[in-house]
Amino acid sequence: MHMKNVAALSLTLLILAVATTGCSNKAGTNGTTAYGFRSAAIEFSQVTKSFGTIKSISKKVWIDQFGESIAIQCCTQTNYSPLGYNTNSEICTLDIIRDNTIYKIDLSKKKGVSAHFPCKENSNTTYSLLPIYTDYTIKQNDGTFLRYDTLINLPCRVYTVWDNTVWVYKGIALKTESVVLGERVVETATSFCENCTIDSTVFRVPTGIALQKSLTAITQ
Repeated sequence: MHMKNVAALSLTLLILAVATTGCSNKAGTNGTTAYGFRSAAIEFSQVTKSFGTIKSISKKVWIDQFGESIAIQCCTQTNYSPLGYNTNSEICTLDIIRDNTIYKIDLSKKKGVSAHFPCKENSNTTYSLLPIYTDYTIKQNDGTFLRYDTLINLPCRVYTVWDNTVWVYKGIALKTESVVLGERVVETATSFCENCTIDSTVFRVPTGIALQKSLTAITQ
């Protein structure tokens, strides 16, 4: 079973991935399942500091139908202070997966790309904007169980997977610790609403977005 975290892929790899095989996040073969909840609304925060640059990332995640529909809105604020001069910037993105289609949207530029992936029955490939952590997928990716812990009043299992430490609750990582270019990066969930009603509009492409099925549309 291959678990593809398409949110972390470049646009080229995104299109190559969805052009191969896979279905939405329904229960699969070889012990794979979707998330352990019907729906969720989650907020994450992340702050990194390096060489005079402070980067604050706020992320909102909506999951419905056990992961068949996912939307992730991410806003990154960067404050760069070289030699006493302050420079601020903000970039907001929106990633959506629904109806066997992936959308990657730059809300700041009002541009986006979409790619449809064909659903093949009995496929062992799961496409998701977020990794789905099950006993099977963790084992397949050489993960190691470390301990039990509690995060925002939720019981978590802590694993090391892909050189990251993750706090997993019902298949989703509520906290991730990693090292990027020598810097420790921590992303933590600050709120989690389980099995709540999700407004279907969060899974729609916002009005005013120039959407194309092109590899270069969002990068130019």
